[in-house]
Amino acid sequence: MTDKKSPPTSTGTGDNTNERKSGAEIKRAIKDLPYLEREVVKLRSGIGDGFIYTLEEVAHIFQVTPEQIREAEANAMEEIIKNTTLTTEKIEGFFDSVRKEKHEMSVMRQKTLKFLQDTKTFYLATTEDDKPRVRPFGLVVEHDDKLWFGTANTKVVFRQLQANPFVEISATSSDMEWIRLSGKAVFENNIEVKQKAFELLPMLANIYKSPDDPVFEVFYLANATVTFQSLGNYGTKPKVHKL
Repeated sequence: MTDKKSPPTSTGTGDNTNERKSGAEIKRAIKDLPYLEREVVKLRSGIGDGFIYTLEEVAHIFQVTPEQIREAEANAMEEIIKNTTLTTEKIEGFFDSVRKEKHEMSVMRQKTLKFLQDTKTFYLATTEDDKPRVRPFGLVVEHDDKLWFGTANTKVVFRQLQANPFVEISATSSDMEWIRLSGKAVFENNIEVKQKAFELLPMLANIYKSPDDPVFEVFYLANATVTFQSLGNYGTKPKVHKL
């Protein structure tokens, strides 16, 4: 496996169907590995968080030597090959496709974040009693590979999100490009996100006493997707990207 902590480009090994089949086999094989070998494969291949960690970095995480990590990695690969019908090339091809997808998601997430921050005001749609409801939002934060938003638990929108967490967000730029961001709102009492929100929007101090104000709620969008489109380009079918 490549010893570099960054998402590489795809090798183009196999098509999507073959990669899915390879992935299913590999994931079944990884589940049966001892704990250390299983985690080493995830970190060294990028199947965990989309980044490749060096031998030294993984060794530091588990407080062992790099040589022990190298040995665990070699043992894991032998077991995966032995317990699947796949060649080393196909296994590496699958891991590369995982890293490529994670990298593309990161790029689109950054693009979406910048778009929303540049437009400053975007609109979040919910439902209540089967009727649409929409209101302006202005807070968006990236943390832990997710896009986060904030509101008060005293607002109607909070109650609506509790009842039906599936939402869409839309915004339009000054050059008439627009986005549609969809996902499931998941509330979490994450103080790091709240602190970051106060740093990005100092005006929040006029609304909430502090980042840990019990009224202040933050949520991220799970299984988020985004569509970018231009109002002057109706002839092109917009592509939906995973975040």
